[in-house]
Amino acid sequence: MKSLVLFFVTFIVSANLWADSVYFPSDKSRDSLINLLQTSEKEQLVDVLNKLSLYYNISDPSKASAYIQQAKSLAGELDYQAGLAFATKEEGMMKLNNGEIIPALTLLEQARNISVEINDYRLIGESLHCIGLVYSAFGFHEYALKYLNEAMDVYRKGNENQLIAYCYYDEAAVHVKNKEFQKALDRVRECDQFSLSNGVKIEGGLSHILLADIYAGMHKDTLALENYKLGLVLIGKENLSPRINAAGLRALGKFYLEKGLYKEAKKSFFEAKTVIDEGTNDIEKGEIMLDLSSVCLKQNYLRSALEMIDSALIKSEKTKAIALLTRVLFTKAEILKKMGLEGLALRDISRAYTLQDSINSEGYKNYIADMVASFEIQKSNLKIKALNNQLEATQGELASTSTLSRYYLAATLFFVALLAFIAFDQLKLKKITKKLYAVNEQVNNQNIELKRLDDEKSDLIKLVAHDMRSPVNNIVSIAGLLEHEATTAEERKEYVQLIESICQRINSSISKFLGRNEHASPASRVPELEMVSINDLIVETMSEFSPKAASKDIELLFTPSDNKNEVLTDGDYISQILSNLLSNAIKYCQSGATVSLEFAMQLKHCAIIVRDNGPGISKEEQLTLFDKYTTTSNRATGNESSTGLGLSIAKKLTLALGGDIQLESDIGKGCEFIVSIPTMENSHVPQATVLAK
Repeated sequence: MKSLVLFFVTFIVSANLWADSVYFPSDKSRDSLINLLQTSEKEQLVDVLNKLSLYYNISDPSKASAYIQQAKSLAGELDYQAGLAFATKEEGMMKLNNGEIIPALTLLEQARNISVEINDYRLIGESLHCIGLVYSAFGFHEYALKYLNEAMDVYRKGNENQLIAYCYYDEAAVHVKNKEFQKALDRVRECDQFSLSNGVKIEGGLSHILLADIYAGMHKDTLALENYKLGLVLIGKENLSPRINAAGLRALGKFYLEKGLYKEAKKSFFEAKTVIDEGTNDIEKGEIMLDLSSVCLKQNYLRSALEMIDSALIKSEKTKAIALLTRVLFTKAEILKKMGLEGLALRDISRAYTLQDSINSEGYKNYIADMVASFEIQKSNLKIKALNNQLEATQGELASTSTLSRYYLAATLFFVALLAFIAFDQLKLKKITKKLYAVNEQVNNQNIELKRLDDEKSDLIKLVAHDMRSPVNNIVSIAGLLEHEATTAEERKEYVQLIESICQRINSSISKFLGRNEHASPASRVPELEMVSINDLIVETMSEFSPKAASKDIELLFTPSDNKNEVLTDGDYISQILSNLLSNAIKYCQSGATVSLEFAMQLKHCAIIVRDNGPGISKEEQLTLFDKYTTTSNRATGNESSTGLGLSIAKKLTLALGGDIQLESDIGKGCEFIVSIPTMENSHVPQATVLAK
């Protein structure tokens, strides 16, 4: 976040300080410019419109944009290329300021091409400089430094020493974003030496804020704090814009927040919010509200944090700033999770990941790679154009000579050399482009694989936690009965044995999971088939849930079958399925309700039925009931929490055994879950392990 604040500081310096006045016209200058609108010649009018856009891009961006469009339109009519290049460049920087990176890069490329056509060193340098800032904002630090260096070389040809100094500072800012703090410090010192040698003045406030960020990254906290405070004082004395002052205050607030000084951090962020004027764009306002919500979250002031993050969310959605919106959603999810609103938190996290994927999409990065290749092609074309100019000059000289053969020979040799150069340059460019695409594809594949592994890890943690919850809750319920004075010694012995049985089942499940399927989740390990008594499993599972049901005055009913009830199946899977169904039934039934279980052997399948007379589930909610993280509108009668994983796990386990699970329910008429699994003769479970009898 600190690097983003630094980017805004350096961006304002680079984008807005290149007018004839140091930042933008003063109020008096602005009034003079407005008067000139009525009296200026047409080309001068374009320049006046461009300067007015520089003034208003801080206080009124919409008005600044209107002036830029007027300037571009008039410059196009007059074929005034310098005015058109300047207006196009400023429009590109306004797009970047609003977080629109691709449109910004496109406009700056256009400005650069126009500037090259008219051979204006200042405008060429400014376009390259701005392209470097775009790459810095996008995170392409190598390309950012490359274009800033090219801009510096062009500035030297035009003796633009002030802009060379700003290039030094922008390179230092790129190094800070890349956590290369010593390189950043070296660049600042080179800038100071260059400025001193060439009589260039750099604003002290901006200089000290940048130094503070460098020292903070080097963990020199005392120096960092001194420079933050001195920088803010100088910004006030130098009468810099409120936007720059706010950026400095945010940088100081971030420093305090990292050091755990929450009171000081909140004070700095509120000061930043105060100095921001009405013309500042909503992205910066959203950033400040995100900062304040982070402080409140650290202090555990959850309601205040939620109010501020909601304000940040409105700003980020209004501006469609995806990067800001993603960070806002992650922070809001963290707040909601602390408030116990896990369902809402999961939705915000899901939306944030979707937005994050769009930022890292293959098409987005391919566009950047294509843009880089386009720049390289244009540079080759410029070299060819320069050679053509040399050829024309050579032809003029040869025309004045008396020997026609020398003219043809020289021209022929030159054309051969030119064609060879073009062929070599195009071949080299083709190899570079191919390499860029290959690297980009490799990075995309790695990102996809990393995301897949991360998703698997997250699912594993959630599923294990869910599977452990029911037996642990049952142990807690039994422990409560052990403490009851009316419990007899014989009942205590039964409860202790029941706790031991539950613990042994937990230990067995964990051992099987870790010992045989290290990389699989509990709901996706290979089934282990053996002859299992379904009657015994039902009785054992019901005994574990009896204390919990008794505590809510819910009756559990089951009549064991006298018929053959052994099935070739995985007993742990059946226990998990029954535990999830019983847990849900007890969770949502009112006091005095009845939960019954039935078991029946059929020709090719056996059926286990779990029936309750609870609130029931609507037909609409049944459509997605077995999906992950799906919860119903019913409320747990004992304030139990729900993750929406239980029924999805039961469904997955049943399918793994070659069976199916169905629900029959209506509102107010309870639920009937029917689990159907194949009998021994029909047990064709894919990749199952059959244990020795």
